[in-house]
Amino acid sequence: MSEPERQSTLLDELDQRQDEVLAELEDLNSRIECLLKDCLQYRAEEDLQDERLSGRGDARRPAA
Repeated sequence: MSEPERQSTLLDELDQRQDEVLAELEDLNSRIECLLKDCLQYRAEEDLQDERLSGRGDARRPAA
């Protein structure tokens, strides 16, 4: 194999690996977005339940 062919092959391998890493990052990002959505929904439901239990509509969670 000549030097230019080896360089091309290495570049192809690097490009393929980069595509794999980007795909994994996109998957991870989607999973994080789903978890955040679930967390926010849970907190909203918890706040609503707290308001109902307190008998007031203005019950708020203390700022973190």
